[in-house]
Amino acid sequence: MLGPSRCRASFYKIESCSIAWRSVLEYQINAQFITPPHRFVPMTDLQELLDQAWHEIYIDSHRAGEIGQRIAEATQSDPASAMHAYGLFHVAFAEVRIGDAGRAREANNRARLAFQECNDARGLLLCDEVDAIGLRRESNYVDAMKVHLAIAARDDVMREDVDIYISHNSRAITHELMGHADDALNYYYRSLEVAERLRSPGPRITAMSNLGGYHHQLFNFEDALHFGEQAFAAVQEVNDPTGLAVSGVELLEVYFALNQFQKAHEMAIFLKDKLSSEGTDVLSHISAPLALGFVGAKDYASAQVLLNRGPSQLIADGDGIAFWAWVQALCYQGQGEFARARELVERTLSERADSDHYDLPYTMMRLYEVAADCSEALDDTAAALAYTKRSRALYEKLVLLGAKARQVALQVRHEVLEAKQAQLAAEHERERLEKLNAALQAQIAETNLLHAQLRELAVRDSLTGLNNRRYLFEAAPSALELSRRRNAPLCVAMLDLDHFKRVNDEHGHQLGDEVLQRFSQLLSERLRRSDIICRYGGEEFVVVMPDVQAHEASIILTSLQGAFARVKVQSVKGELYGLCFSAGVAQFAVDGFSFESLLQVADKCLYHAKNSGRARIDLATGLKPDARQA
Repeated sequence: MLGPSRCRASFYKIESCSIAWRSVLEYQINAQFITPPHRFVPMTDLQELLDQAWHEIYIDSHRAGEIGQRIAEATQSDPASAMHAYGLFHVAFAEVRIGDAGRAREANNRARLAFQECNDARGLLLCDEVDAIGLRRESNYVDAMKVHLAIAARDDVMREDVDIYISHNSRAITHELMGHADDALNYYYRSLEVAERLRSPGPRITAMSNLGGYHHQLFNFEDALHFGEQAFAAVQEVNDPTGLAVSGVELLEVYFALNQFQKAHEMAIFLKDKLSSEGTDVLSHISAPLALGFVGAKDYASAQVLLNRGPSQLIADGDGIAFWAWVQALCYQGQGEFARARELVERTLSERADSDHYDLPYTMMRLYEVAADCSEALDDTAAALAYTKRSRALYEKLVLLGAKARQVALQVRHEVLEAKQAQLAAEHERERLEKLNAALQAQIAETNLLHAQLRELAVRDSLTGLNNRRYLFEAAPSALELSRRRNAPLCVAMLDLDHFKRVNDEHGHQLGDEVLQRFSQLLSERLRRSDIICRYGGEEFVVVMPDVQAHEASIILTSLQGAFARVKVQSVKGELYGLCFSAGVAQFAVDGFSFESLLQVADKCLYHAKNSGRARIDLATGLKPDARQA
């Protein structure tokens, strides 16, 4: 959103880098600005006005529409002229993106008739672009895509670069809203490539902002930050308050997703102060992402003032309700209103299930996370687990999407370099070609490094730094097979921190996270490098210990128990110490022959340890038969 989503998080993806701070274009414009009807205006002056409209189209859409209206008024005595038609097109284009859909259709129909009269095929395709955007505003993505495909099929029409940019940018947004990640990224990058050829900075700023926001939604924060910072720096060089707002909140949301809450808060304050001084109502369009910046800083009062304005409704990314509900729920949660937060999330999820709007996975994952946290705070373990599973499923999906998005980004860079190489080869510029070859090799090396980094991200728990459950089920069977071939012992131990819920309830989740981190550090320091150490979920950990008998594993874990008891964690209520855990141990070939069976036995031993008073390590061989089968 401003993405995740993104500013947006998702719904702040825009047709341009500028959204109007007036909801509709005003047709009654000052007399000194509008040329009176039937007054002769030299063609050179009209051409300058039209050039200005094209320049402003992605910087200040409102002004581009005003200029289009001025041209249409000046040429109304010749309604079949191309100049009159292009004036009407700019009115229609501004209206369909930032104004009234009905007026957009009216202006576009008049423009189409004029283009037909003067046999202007390029202009007719531009009218089709307006139709596609209008269909998307109505959430009719399928028909919008049909129009996009029909436009793309007209390769017999000579089109300007700005036309191609409009087409690529609009098509990318439609693909995004239909959930077609690969196609959306492809066309966003195509639009950026075309934007680099245009003289106006607006398309380039828009393309970078859209790319940054979408990479955020796809969980690719590296490219989201890269494009977001570029767009924000570029937009400050032009006088465009709305463009500043959109790129700013895109960056704000990336900071929040990266847990850089101070930067997100600073951006929220900057945008709020800057846009308030501009005297526009653009703040009403970005109230929810601004609130996110204040929530990250725990300034819930300021956040609530912004959230009271309700969801923003923009053209390209749906209605913004899901994103607003997430931020509002975070605000409730931060103030301890867990039931109220969960009720809002559940109501939103129910309503969205019956909605025609497409909500991006990132926003939905965040909603499930809040619901899980609030359910846990309300001691509703079953609901917390259910929401956690749904959130985790989306997280895993987003990790894969993020990896693919990063690969697409690198592929695009490779294709650009290859194109430049071909051009330089044709011009016999050997020295520059060698440099580009070196750059290509560096990109290939970066791709290989990225694959390794993405693999690490997929199997690493972000809080503790340990391997996660996915890695466990990949690595453990191989360790068992090696023990089987060597006829060597191996133990599987499952550990669970005792009274961890009480730690969270009495001292807060932040201190609970610190306890998990300190315990994970102990595991890494005191166990062997050959041991497989994983965070299994919540406060549960699994250790696979090759070449160790069950009684040896018990000795090792008992030593770990003593070290954990000596750990001291500082909280606002004083020093927390005397921490402990319970554990169950199963031995390969004694208690089971597959990893799944050993894990099941270790889990039963763990629960036996819990039920027997906690702070103990139980071995499967030490349990009564009925206890081992419970």
